[in-house]
Amino acid sequence: MYYLGSRILFKGLEGSDVEELQKKLKKLGYDIIVSGYFGDKTEKAVINFQQNNELKPDGRVGSKTIEIINIKL
Repeated sequence: MYYLGSRILFKGLEGSDVEELQKKLKKLGYDIIVSGYFGDKTEKAVINFQQNNELKPDGRVGSKTIEIINIKL
């Protein structure tokens, strides 16, 4: 069982932390399916979020991206 922030998230991973990330992105208005799998749509949403918030748009969700997501909620 992973919690959001316990590991860097990127395309291909799955778990409860990915699901939590997807729920947060959905709340922020991103078109995303909450499945617990980090696929193409999740990666696209993460990159869009990063671009919109002056973060490095690499599609990887580390502590800085999570921090900004939580601030925006």
